[in-house]
Amino acid sequence: MSDAAVQDPTGIDIPTGRLFLADRQIREAGDEIKSIERTLADPAAKIEDRAGMDRRLRTIQRDLRAQMAPETTPEQRDLLSKEEKVLREQISEAMLSQEEMRKCPPGALGRNVRFETEFKTRIMRWKNIVRAMNPGNDDPDVSNLEKFRPKTNSLNMDNALIQGKQFFLSPDTEQYKENYDRTFNGGSDTDRRIAELEKRLASLIGSMDAPSKPIREFKPKPMIESLCGKECKGLAGKKAHERRCGACKDIAEGTDTAA
Repeated sequence: MSDAAVQDPTGIDIPTGRLFLADRQIREAGDEIKSIERTLADPAAKIEDRAGMDRRLRTIQRDLRAQMAPETTPEQRDLLSKEEKVLREQISEAMLSQEEMRKCPPGALGRNVRFETEFKTRIMRWKNIVRAMNPGNDDPDVSNLEKFRPKTNSLNMDNALIQGKQFFLSPDTEQYKENYDRTFNGGSDTDRRIAELEKRLASLIGSMDAPSKPIREFKPKPMIESLCGKECKGLAGKKAHERRCGACKDIAEGTDTAA
């Protein structure tokens, strides 16, 4: 189908090969128009190519008029709303699921190509209807079909290109029985771990309730007077002092001589 506009029953021209401008694009175009107009109206502005800037202004204004969604009446929005719902259901039913798009199972690539080819016009029309129904809506996902991508798979996920973590155990295997018993019935391993934790908890509680040991009374070492009369802590301290003290050495030598 060509890019020409299709006459809608409501009288609105809905393009089939291009999209109406989103609110963000309209706002950006409006800001650029205002900026150019201020520059052109400023006598102090140094403009090297005034004619080029003027052409740029007319181009933006023309594209804005041509690509903006037309205004709609309440009656037109009611008809558009009904068509939007029908198109959305048709498109979402034909889309691949979220998991199929991620993992690409056999048949997914070809089906997605056929979907995009067959539904291109309907997708474009749905997006334009949504944008026409929501003027001024700055939600970037207002016309994003990914919000409606199905979650239920319709393709066989075995041998997918991108495999997920899937484990299938036969109910007859010992590992299956052990895992099932551990998950739903506790299992011997789980019971053992619970018993160990309970034992450790009881031990901790017991240690908290046990009376604390009495603090041993501190007994300082007795002071012993050295040969020179200095008091030292204990006998070891006295001997250490006398080995270093000159007065103690003189007294000791005098004692030895006298003897």
